[in-house]
Amino acid sequence: MKTEIVSIMAVCFCAIAFCATTAKAVNVDFYNDATIQNGDTYNVVNVYDTPPVQTNIHMTGGGVDLMRTYDYCTINLTGGGINTLGARGYSTVNIFGEAQIQSAGVNEWGSLNISGGKLNSTGATGQSMLNISGTGSVLSVRVSQSGMMNMTGGEIDRLQLFDSVIVNLYSGSIVEGISTRAGDFDGSINIYGYGLVKTSIGGLYGYGEVHGFYQDGTAFSIDLGHDIYPHVNLIPEPATIILLSLGAAILRKQKH
Repeated sequence: MKTEIVSIMAVCFCAIAFCATTAKAVNVDFYNDATIQNGDTYNVVNVYDTPPVQTNIHMTGGGVDLMRTYDYCTINLTGGGINTLGARGYSTVNIFGEAQIQSAGVNEWGSLNISGGKLNSTGATGQSMLNISGTGSVLSVRVSQSGMMNMTGGEIDRLQLFDSVIVNLYSGSIVEGISTRAGDFDGSINIYGYGLVKTSIGGLYGYGEVHGFYQDGTAFSIDLGHDIYPHVNLIPEPATIILLSLGAAILRKQKH
């Protein structure tokens, strides 16, 4: 009986705490520089510039259910949590440190830079750019339309590509490989490194794989999904290109 009473009290306490948090949550539009910190709770946050001045928002703590960014504003996230983040216009979002983001997307001409934190999903559409580096970690990434993705570090579990996107891989880990739907991808995947080899069979899904070393010396292996192999371009790092050029020059000289 005592245990039951304690459990009921705990549930009541959680309900009261949730109601108190919800009661404090508000909607806000930012047109000037601001900081979101521990104790701040918002339902919806919209960020705009006040031309010609560009707005800068720093989030070090607190919580936001939905954040939308526009114009040329810049958002720096080093802490706190956001359920859904959408970057539009030419806005830039930088995710560092311990920021916890459930879902983040960038559209139009915006930029999303992930060098830390953890995300369940992210995507880039329109002519936007997604950059993943450092210790950034994303479970699922989707790039479509004319978007671009650059990866120089970090980790992705699943990478899905559609339409005419361009992907440049310099380092980092793609755990479950690269996939698309049949006929839905006509873009390019450029992989920079040395000792690069790609096959059209084998791998996790039976459609081939790419392995070798990135420019920083890190060994990697990427499994390819259906229709991905023809779009993979292996680009030797500069030292390899120089050696190949020298080799070709020597062969030409010997022929003469």
